[in-house]
Amino acid sequence: MFDEEVVSMIKQNQLEKMVDFDTDFVEAAKPDGIWQTLILAGAIPQKRRRIEFLSYETPTYFGLICAIISKNFVIKRPIYWSFL
Repeated sequence: MFDEEVVSMIKQNQLEKMVDFDTDFVEAAKPDGIWQTLILAGAIPQKRRRIEFLSYETPTYFGLICAIISKNFVIKRPIYWSFL
């Protein structure tokens, strides 16, 4: 159940929602990356974040999530190049 919720949040670019997980729920799930994910969510605001979900696998008793998370760069004014 925990893994499915996390996968959904990643796919929907809603990493910040992980902060709402109940403490007992998190403790029972024993996730490795929730705190790092929340730090990432704070470092790159949702509107500036691009997520490409790659995979979710359960090779043994634990799940592995793979995603590319990058910052969207917004150019506020045109950039002009000149070659002399």
